[in-house]
Amino acid sequence: MELTHARSVSALPHPTAVPDPPLYEIHLIDSQTPSRATPLKSHLSNALALIGLDDGSVAFPDEVRESSATQPAHRAAVFLANDNLPPSPEAAAHLAACLRAEIPVLPIVGDLSQCGRVLPDSLSPFNALPWPTTSAGSPTPPPTQNILRFAGLSEADRRVFISYKRSESSAVAEQLLSALVRRGFNVFLDLYSIDYGAEFQTNLKAELASRAMVVLLETAGVTQSKWVMEEINFVRSNKLGLLSVAWPNPAASGNPSPRLPILPADYRMELGSADFQTGTDGTALVPSALDRVVREIERTHAIAMARRRRELLGSLTAALRSNSVQVGQLDAWSVVATTPLQKERYQLAVLARPATVDSVYDCELQRVTAGIPKAFLIQPATGLTGRQVDLLGWVTDGRSVACALDTEIHPLAANLGSR
Repeated sequence: MELTHARSVSALPHPTAVPDPPLYEIHLIDSQTPSRATPLKSHLSNALALIGLDDGSVAFPDEVRESSATQPAHRAAVFLANDNLPPSPEAAAHLAACLRAEIPVLPIVGDLSQCGRVLPDSLSPFNALPWPTTSAGSPTPPPTQNILRFAGLSEADRRVFISYKRSESSAVAEQLLSALVRRGFNVFLDLYSIDYGAEFQTNLKAELASRAMVVLLETAGVTQSKWVMEEINFVRSNKLGLLSVAWPNPAASGNPSPRLPILPADYRMELGSADFQTGTDGTALVPSALDRVVREIERTHAIAMARRRRELLGSLTAALRSNSVQVGQLDAWSVVATTPLQKERYQLAVLARPATVDSVYDCELQRVTAGIPKAFLIQPATGLTGRQVDLLGWVTDGRSVACALDTEIHPLAANLGSR
């Protein structure tokens, strides 16, 4: 089994555009000593191992790699403030390098009321996370899940759609469902993910829009499936991540059926006959092949998530700055915008997927904690159903969080620039 690397041009995000592991980097910057960074790294490593990321996929580097050729797909940083002392020169240099590289930084303090005193000026716009000490002076258990969520490594960020032809690849689809769920992914598989009586195609498009990538099981007859072709066309038109897991080439075995012609070979992971075994539940992958496929899905997903985040945040910050709005990063998904005339502050959170009630709640909680009067959740226009629009309108009615579409970024930025 191998990844092919043909040179081709496509609107799809390239799944093999970054080097091998690590896929993720988490910079742990202790302002004075590694006394807290060391146990925090242990806690994070244990949590990552539970979702299968204990194989070198995540690194905890001591410095920022400047070369784009060696950068991972996902980067985040945690700054551990000291309640009594300013950052050491080494910590200050590491922090400055992260900020120059536009790596999202999560400040962690012992007491939120002391942020202005213990955080460097460069982190003053950022929303801090508390990690208090006990009366004996020792820190409480670290906020591990909050940090993983900030770094894009929680289940809410790890969402995959499996596209397949039931009659040809159900056994492999169910294998992947089980393996990916064990690694902390939220997986859509049509056999289990749509309620009885629900409108099938409407739900499919909504589910596709809520995922960073699609895994296509490319069997010999997949081109004959109307539903699969609709799903792949949706992927292409909305620039989702894509990995095709291809069965042994039918053309090579005398079958005239071609590969899916709309996919360049760059997005295809070729399987061989030795990668399969036949059992009572149909043809499935052998354990070693299943492991390789899951690892490649992990890699492709990391790249797709990073690309969507960079594109949306880049479009937002560029639009705001072009309208003379001052922009400061709040966290990996959010910025604080300060209007040029009245100096009003707004939180703008960019979602790679349609907003949910949970994301509205999280945005409101962050807005209140940061002391920002008004927040906007900017979400993709594609994939929203009428019910979702109505529900979000009901949830945000009378609140300080409003929803906007990604197609409204420029009008919103112009409006803020006039204030």
